[in-house]
Amino acid sequence: MAEIQIEFDVAAQMRDDTALHADVYRPRGTGPWPVLLSRLPYGKQTPMMAAVLDPLAAARRGCMVVLQDTRGRFASEGVPAQARRRQQRRRGSGAGPGKVLLFVMGINQWREETEWPLSRAVATDFHLRADGRLTQEAPSTAEQPEEFRYDPVYPVSTTGGALCMTDEFRPGPLDQRGVEEREDVLVFTTEPLTEDVEVTGRIRAVLFAATDGLSTDWVARLCDVDENGVSRNVADGIVRVQVTPGDENGVSRNVADGIVRVQVTPGEAAEHVIDLWSTSIAFRAGHRLRVQITSSNFPRWDRNLTRANPRRARPRAEWPTSRSSMIPPSPPASSYRWFRSGRKRGRPPRATCTASSRPWRPLPRPQPRSRTARTGDAAQY
Repeated sequence: MAEIQIEFDVAAQMRDDTALHADVYRPRGTGPWPVLLSRLPYGKQTPMMAAVLDPLAAARRGCMVVLQDTRGRFASEGVPAQARRRQQRRRGSGAGPGKVLLFVMGINQWREETEWPLSRAVATDFHLRADGRLTQEAPSTAEQPEEFRYDPVYPVSTTGGALCMTDEFRPGPLDQRGVEEREDVLVFTTEPLTEDVEVTGRIRAVLFAATDGLSTDWVARLCDVDENGVSRNVADGIVRVQVTPGDENGVSRNVADGIVRVQVTPGEAAEHVIDLWSTSIAFRAGHRLRVQITSSNFPRWDRNLTRANPRRARPRAEWPTSRSSMIPPSPPASSYRWFRSGRKRGRPPRATCTASSRPWRPLPRPQPRSRTARTGDAAQY
């Protein structure tokens, strides 16, 4: 077994004279060796590092490994990057122009900017239309609703995205065609683009929705469809509506699991904003933009069991059903993103989500009914 030399808290001077400290693992000898550098804010001796990069194993294979604390963390000097940005914002223009480095997907180019968000960006609305269309023109009130049913026993499986999960759930942009073939995923697509279109900045989806259940989820996903019809995810987000105490605006701030919770009353329509976070991508000419609407993305986000208190254990045979509606109010003068269409897709599972332009009416409460658990249910876990 190769001998290893280990040095702790080795200082390295940065260009601004800030000293960052690192633990260095190297084979014994004079070198040279290839170097693996890991710079992280969680502590260079944290046990979780061995699961990602085992410095002893790498050094035995002939590599030098440098595990370094980031600025202002643990042994390293300086101010953390977030604190520096806050200081610059407080100083305002006196701090001088900062730099923002963007990677623009689609054209795969790095680009420097001096501001964020970009002041030259133009907010643009796309509307979900009948027959699966996605257009910049607002829908007419004559368009009929589209609905799907959500079954918590068979949630939509996580396929790509901003993930940090086990190996069977790969992160990044992946082929979404298997997801989009499901009966509980609504798909809305533009015509092929005649020229390149760049989308850089924050993406939000606005729903006007109602549910007669105690809880449901709304998941929105933006995709890029190439000339061959392959749909790849770009950004997504989720909002959970449930009967739960909220602040004065009806929003619960407990978002530790990444799900924003909004207080609702069963059967009453409400506006829900789904944050898809920020991105920068150029949709190339000939490609199409696509939006998915569904009610699950499991296991990235915990599936909704359609009841107000999911911590209270129940057998799956007793999971309640619910019916939800995406319903816009009377069309305002300004443009809203309305999700509606006139198509029903296949055999519906259990929780119904409807998009409609007609005047909203309370949905009838479903009558309790029993359900026998199926033999194959256990195979879903």
